[in-house]
Parts: sequence; structure tokens; C-alpha cells
Amino acid sequence: MSNSNQEEQNASPETITIPFTKSKNFDTHSVNGAVTYKTGGTPDRLEISFYADRFELINETLIASEDKIGEYQSTGNVEIQPARELQTAVQIPFNNLPAIIEQLQQALDDNRNN
Repeated sequence: MSNSNQEEQNASPETITIPFTKSKNFDTHSVNGAVTYKTGGTPDRLEISFYADRFELINETLIASEDKIGEYQSTGNVEIQPARELQTAVQIPFNNLPAIIEQLQQALDDNRNN
């Protein structure tokens, strides 16, 4: 075997293919935003918590039914308040953030061009 052929076999490939798998807990959520903060236990990571804006039911006023003893009907008076419901969080090492930012920027650029 020539020296150049041996070098070709020992060289790292330019591209490799890695299959994706999904965790048994994988789920997709529709979110409105995110908050970020450094994690306490692992200072080399950033935690991103994704949330959805929702309304939370506080209480509802019911009145006794005139027709059926022991049953109640809604008066339509419902008290609600806005809430930010946390959907999921991810922890990312700070050194991985540039690649993620690049992917997000590419998605934004693609969306603007379509």
C-alpha cells in the first residue's frame, strides 16, 4: 500500500452522519417566550425555561338550581388571572451556545426570506 493511500485511510472523514433518537419523555410544546439564568449547581451551564402565556381560573360563582335539588349552575361570573405557565427547561453548556445561536439566526433569516 502506498504512503498516500494509508494517509487517506487514517484521515478523519469530512462529514459524518449521526442519527437522531427521541427520549421517551420527548414532547413538543407551543410557547410564547423564555427566560434564561445561570444554574446554581453547574455554573458552566445556562438554563432556558420556556413558557406559555395562559389564563388561570381562580374561581367561579355557582347558584343553586331551581329545578334540581343539590345541583348548581354557573352564573357566568368567572375570575381569572394571567399566568406564565412553564412548559419545559433545558440546560446548555455555555460553550455550546454559539452553535445554537447560529442555528436560531439561520432560522430567522430563512423565515424573513420566505
